[in-house]
Amino acid sequence: MLASDGFMGCIGIMIVGDGGAIIGHYSNTETDIRQAEAKLPELISDNSAALSGARAYLYAQVKLRQPDDWVSEPNNLRLINIVNNNLDITPERVRYIEPEDMMVDDNDELLDECPEDLLYGAMMVKHTSQSTSTTFMDLSWQVSAAGWA
Repeated sequence: MLASDGFMGCIGIMIVGDGGAIIGHYSNTETDIRQAEAKLPELISDNSAALSGARAYLYAQVKLRQPDDWVSEPNNLRLINIVNNNLDITPERVRYIEPEDMMVDDNDELLDECPEDLLYGAMMVKHTSQSTSTTFMDLSWQVSAAGWA
């Protein structure tokens, strides 16, 4: 099992193949994205047999009230290009929010009563010889946990 949590403005890449998985957790900084551009292609190449039949996911932050506006563009596109160029697949985009987004109203004023169960972003892949499953703490899960569903 591989997992990564504590996504607070970070970007994740998950590549899941028949024989294994790669998870990358990057800050939305030039330094981290350059590191991904330098290291991920070699990691993908070195593990190409395990990544046969791969599916890929980009895990990135949005704002609760603008769920179609990705906070980490254009760095998302740079990570997507790494996967496209090395595996010829396009990652599915998965959204998460900062829990603090649920603590303010439309005018960014602090709410009188905040949800009790706020969840930070996380992703996990469980791989066995028979199957592979992926789990994301995504926007719908976060909203549901806070009782807003």
